[in-house]
Amino acid sequence: MLTKIKTRSDDKFKIGKLLIKIILPILVILGAIYLILKIDMPSPNKPIKQEISTDKLINVK
Repeated sequence: MLTKIKTRSDDKFKIGKLLIKIILPILVILGAIYLILKIDMPSPNKPIKQEISTDKLINVK
C-alpha cells in the first residue's frame, strides 16, 4: 500500500509566507526612509535671490 503524499502545504505555512511577502517590503521601505532621513543635508543660511537682467531675457513672438 502506498502512503498518501501531501501536495499542498499546510495553512500555517501559507499564512507565514503571505506575512513574509507583506512585511518584508514594508520593512525595506521603512529602512530606506530612515536612512534617507539620517543624511544631514546642509540648508542655505540666507535665501538665494538671483536677479536676471533684461539683457539676458529673450522675447519670443
